[in-house]
Amino acid sequence: MNQERWDMLTINEYLKFDRIPENERLSAWRDVCAFLYLEKKFGPPTGIGDMVSCAMHDKYYLDFTEELVRQLTDADAVYLARCGCIYDTECEDGLAFLT
Repeated sequence: MNQERWDMLTINEYLKFDRIPENERLSAWRDVCAFLYLEKKFGPPTGIGDMVSCAMHDKYYLDFTEELVRQLTDADAVYLARCGCIYDTECEDGLAFLT
């Protein structure tokens, strides 16, 4: 998954949490839902184990390298965008949340 592909797939899906069927939601909170989804997909962390790697004014970055982001499928991108994830590498990581 690259930035261009992510943007094309998610342009009409961002924050559309209600489009995720209730039986497919891992939490009622969209940010927690995304955290659990990523943990389920990639397994437990190695190293320190913090999912949030950095925060700025209105967004926080998840500790997922571009290598891991490249492993996301189209369906993963749509699910995560519906939870509020964006593709952003400003803080050297590939996924971020806008709050």
